[in-house]
Amino acid sequence: CKQPIDPGLCLAYFPKWGFDQGTGTCTEFIYGGCGGNENRFDDERSCQHACHRLRGRWN
Repeated sequence: CKQPIDPGLCLAYFPKWGFDQGTGTCTEFIYGGCGGNENRFDDERSCQHACHRLRGRWN
C-alpha cells in the first residue's frame, strides 16, 4: 500500500486496484502482467481491506 501504483513492464491487460497515497483511495489501473510491485489487488474491496489503516476511516 505504501508503494506507488506500478503497471509493470509487459503489455497485457489485467484490470487491478492499487492504493493511491495522494488521494487516500484505492484506484483501478491496468497491470501489464509482469514486474510491478505488491500494491496490486484483484478488486477494490481487497485493496480497501489491506490499506484502510493508511487512509484512516472509510466513508
